[in-house]
Amino acid sequence: MEVYTLKKDIHVYCITASSFPDGIKPAFDKLHEIAPIAENRTYYGISSPERGKIKYRAAANEIYDGELNARGMQAHVIKKGKYLLIEIKDFMNNLPGIEKAFKQLTNDKRIDPHGECVEWYKDNKTCRCMVRMKTAL
Repeated sequence: MEVYTLKKDIHVYCITASSFPDGIKPAFDKLHEIAPIAENRTYYGISSPERGKIKYRAAANEIYDGELNARGMQAHVIKKGKYLLIEIKDFMNNLPGIEKAFKQLTNDKRIDPHGECVEWYKDNKTCRCMVRMKTAL
């Protein structure tokens, strides 16, 4: 586990999964149809508690202004700041590693209790599991 500083907000557009965890793959499938893999595209998974359940959103950045907004996707901001981070290598062959990483991260006393769990898919092999830390008062 390491501390990572996200230096600027990341603006993304999301598709909300119908359920968690079963709705994750269909949400990403739909996202890939709307926002296909491209050189300057990054994908994210964003989860947070909502009314006693987990709300999961598959997300991507726009390559050009208005690209995804015009497709009716929900805008979202991943806030800048300090995050606790665990990197999962070869994540497609270690999907349980993502769940294990978030269990470890969310049990850490330094996290923001109102923060989100963010999966940052750096490439086809690496997933950065991140949870925002509490900010100093």
